[in-house]
Amino acid sequence: MPGMENSERYIELGEQLHRTAVEFACVATLSLIRINFWLILRTQWWLPLPAPRIWKLSVSGGLKFHSSYRKFKEAVAALCLGYGQEFYDEIMPMI
Repeated sequence: MPGMENSERYIELGEQLHRTAVEFACVATLSLIRINFWLILRTQWWLPLPAPRIWKLSVSGGLKFHSSYRKFKEAVAALCLGYGQEFYDEIMPMI
């Protein structure tokens, strides 16, 4: 709210959460596209490509899945702590 105490801090934390959420969504989407690509193509007997490795899916488009998720989780935690410890304790187990 405009007259709220620490409103600039909440806006900053919200923007940071938005950036990390978009990054994480991009990583997840790229990984799903790669998985679907391989599911479609691996059903063809004539395909000369080697089978994909699961561990290679953690990096998609130059973005790392685990570090992206960690940044997203940290941004959620920072925003939740801004609203109070009770809010943090309720939200974080769901993430």
